[in-house]
Amino acid sequence: MPQKVAIVHYWLTNMRGGERVLEALCELFPDAVIFTNVVNRKILPASIARHEIRTTFIQKIPGSQKHYQKLLPLMPIALEQLDLSEFDLVISNESGPAKGVITRSDALHICYCFSPMRYLWDMYPEYLKNSSFLIRLFMVPCFHYLRLWDVSAANRVDNFLTISHAVQARVKRWWKRDSEILFPPVDLDRLDNTPDDGFISPFGDEPYYIYLGALVPYKRADLAVEACRTLEKNLLIIGNGSEIKKLKESSGNQIKFVIDADDKLVKQALSKATALLFPGEEDFGIVVLEAMACQTPVIAYRRGGAIDTVTEDTGLFFLEQTKESLAGAIAKFETIPENFWKKENFLEHVSKFSKENFKKQFLKVVLKKLEEKKTN
Repeated sequence: MPQKVAIVHYWLTNMRGGERVLEALCELFPDAVIFTNVVNRKILPASIARHEIRTTFIQKIPGSQKHYQKLLPLMPIALEQLDLSEFDLVISNESGPAKGVITRSDALHICYCFSPMRYLWDMYPEYLKNSSFLIRLFMVPCFHYLRLWDVSAANRVDNFLTISHAVQARVKRWWKRDSEILFPPVDLDRLDNTPDDGFISPFGDEPYYIYLGALVPYKRADLAVEACRTLEKNLLIIGNGSEIKKLKESSGNQIKFVIDADDKLVKQALSKATALLFPGEEDFGIVVLEAMACQTPVIAYRRGGAIDTVTEDTGLFFLEQTKESLAGAIAKFETIPENFWKKENFLEHVSKFSKENFKKQFLKVVLKKLEEKKTN
């Protein structure tokens, strides 16, 4: 085992999928020091808060905890100022900038990549199109510089691990680096330990489909709304975001919204739903496995991380990101007998994505790469 371990995380301002991976890494390396650009300690669970956390100069900029994304152009410089000379193993969690740290020449640097920054690469045209004229004037030269740095920083990493085949392809395309796939841990115990009784559906005894996630443009909740309106199907939307007003305006009586939901409500709603609708292209999509843990099938867009998580025993795909294609998949789904979806198939599938399996596989990679570095 390495003597001294550093974990570099892009920013610690909320608890989402990337931070759940950080929790697992903290359990695997209980003495690791965490480095990050900015941290809001109020939101940290004990599993992370117990570690020593060191920040870059970004932390000292007024308002950085709220406006950290606007400070992205400063983060390459900030990361390069971190002193990691005492660490034998450096693990960077990459979604925002994290991999650009400078390590000792004999240290092992493994990057666990959720995705190259999509606003710099494949989603750049969309971000540019949705920005104001003044923002675009700033974005064009700034993002050009950030892309150059991003490719350069990728060369500082010894080994890449990626969360899905979709992300593996992006790492190869943009950084020209090979990678191994290690699926991220899914905390299924979070749902297992909540009761699923006592749920009162907003649709009474009528069946309903469910969308669960942020209501932002790229997740395409609008397709779920439009397809269910076309087919006159009930749809429960759990989530919030910039699209909520637009979605409510285009919804009828068969579309219901829940803005805030705790784990208990999420499990209850997923367990009672006919199927989860997953219309966006995601890097991975933890919500897909959460639905399966509740023995609820998934109807997903056949791109991105869903290709790794949806099987013929746990759901089906639609091929085009249109309301017509999704509506066709829903219609096809309703021709499948209900007893086709077997509890044991769901449980066997989701067990492959457990936290314990992730930690076991991650440690196996670390020990292998340390040994290889020693002999080279």
